Amino acid sequence: MQQWRAAGLIAARPLLRSELKHSLRGAVRSYTQQCMSALSRPTLQRQSQPAWRRAAHSRLTQLELTSGAGSTHSGGSRFYSSYSSKTGPTPSLSGYLVPLGVVGGVAAYLYIKQRAPLYCEAPMALKSESSMRLRLLHEQSAKLSHKMRIMRDEMEESDNKKRPSPTSLLAFIVRLIAPECWLFIGVALTAVGAAVVNLWTPVVTGDLINVIARSIQAASFDEGMLEALRSPAKKLFVLFVANGLLTFAHTTLVTVLGERIGMRLHSQAMQSLLNHDLAFFDSAQSGELVSRLTADVAEFQSTFKKLVTQGLKSVTLTAGVVARLVWLSPQLTLTLVSTMPAAYVGLMYYGRFLRVLRRETREWETVSSGIAGEAISSIRTVRALSAESAELALYREARSAESACSNRFGMHMGAFRGLTNVAIGSMVLSVLYRGGQLVARAEMTPGDLMAFMIATQAAQRALESLGALMGQSVKARGAVLRVQEIIHLTPSIPASGGMRLPGLQGHVRFMDVDFSYPSRPDTQVLQHFNLDIPAGKVTALCGLSGSGKSTVAALLERFYDPTAGEIWMDAVPLKHLDPSWHRAQIGFIPQDPALFSTSIRENLLLANPSATDAQIKEAC
Repeated sequence: MQQWRAAGLIAARPLLRSELKHSLRGAVRSYTQQCMSALSRPTLQRQSQPAWRRAAHSRLTQLELTSGAGSTHSGGSRFYSSYSSKTGPTPSLSGYLVPLGVVGGVAAYLYIKQRAPLYCEAPMALKSESSMRLRLLHEQSAKLSHKMRIMRDEMEESDNKKRPSPTSLLAFIVRLIAPECWLFIGVALTAVGAAVVNLWTPVVTGDLINVIARSIQAASFDEGMLEALRSPAKKLFVLFVANGLLTFAHTTLVTVLGERIGMRLHSQAMQSLLNHDLAFFDSAQSGELVSRLTADVAEFQSTFKKLVTQGLKSVTLTAGVVARLVWLSPQLTLTLVSTMPAAYVGLMYYGRFLRVLRRETREWETVSSGIAGEAISSIRTVRALSAESAELALYREARSAESACSNRFGMHMGAFRGLTNVAIGSMVLSVLYRGGQLVARAEMTPGDLMAFMIATQAAQRALESLGALMGQSVKARGAVLRVQEIIHLTPSIPASGGMRLPGLQGHVRFMDVDFSYPSRPDTQVLQHFNLDIPAGKVTALCGLSGSGKSTVAALLERFYDPTAGEIWMDAVPLKHLDPSWHRAQIGFIPQDPALFSTSIRENLLLANPSATDAQIKEAC
């Protein structure tokens, strides 16, 4: 495997020896050193160089030293002088193959190393000291994804008996579709029906061509020939009308299905976020979470409709066309099938590479969304510090890094689709060439050949659609996995459930409480804290900033649980009370009150939606 990875570098050695003997050795050496330095320069994800890369670098250095001491600089100067001269020799084409061989070796290494975490080179501005915040945000985004996967695994291990979790992505999607099973069946039937109609179209077209061919051979066109022509023409018209009706029904049903699944996915993700622990939001960027809630769900919803619409049609068409091709000509079908495995196995592995690139692009998208969310939510602070230019520059750097990764993904996606078209076109060409030979030997009728050609083109379109859907599925898979991570998170403090005291007195007791915020576990905020507040007593907590006053209020609201000790309300531990009911009994005013984008009355009704206007006036 290591020899394959360095294949591009090894293939460049004979060319390197040849060019070092001529006037191009200085430029080749300089270009090779630049390529090798690019291989070994530090990246956003620092990794040690593998052994094969160090060996290749050492071997290239030895080749340079053995090419002749003292001739390097002179060779380089002769090259530039002759290249700039109008009458001098032009460098040969093989001189450009050396850097291409080096780049090819790097591409082969990245392609084969599928399981290693890939990175996307950010712009040069990211490597300055002023971009430390941007790099930290990118690291936080990667850590958040990793933390979500760890929390999900821990939840699956601890709550396996209570609530089984989806074992695969397919199981998760099936659970989403299950409430709309009849609608999905209608979508599937209309898609399969349209595919069957498309399968019969080349058959009837072949019959029509056979009638025309017989009339041409007979050199006459009588009433009997016209009657024979009407039957396949009517059938073909009926097939066209049926295809239009089925397409209309399928498009309508799949739109309704996609909207319902998207709404359900939005609701589940939003519910999971609203009920999750505050400790999760202390370490997560709000912009990143909103991006997962909106952009990822929208991307999955759009791609799901494409997969259902085109995927079912393409699979049905492919299966039906293969059966039709075998019936028409087993020889041509064998020629077609024999060229398929090699092409599609290579494209399958290339799809895995695209999935890694897409994940990196999505991470940078969430980073840029987080920067925008921070700047907009803290616009007063930004304005007071005159930091608009700094925030804009940071946002541009993040978008630039995202654009670089997206361009790289688009380039590889274009290569993937281009290779797909080349492979399919080559298969069709080989089939048509073989079919022409069979017709020339009278082993196949012109109508059957025309039907085989139309069926082959239908198979080509179906396979092209499957190739495009494979690229789309890469995006959808990454998006739904990110949403799935949010949905399957279980909070340590449930949103509801527990005891409800019939007559709450309000006796609060903190007994030997220790606490540190989950986002800062090394910083002890409360240590052996004790507090006893009898029912009906007015108590004020005073102290320096950061001494823990707000922390006591947060613990009383049960935003967090203490790391040690207990908090009691009346004669019941706080952990045994229903959190939703308990918080409704407390009037909580934060240090920085937040107003939602609605009227003051609607903001007041958030605390008690059933309050009357008289109660609102009395409270104000």
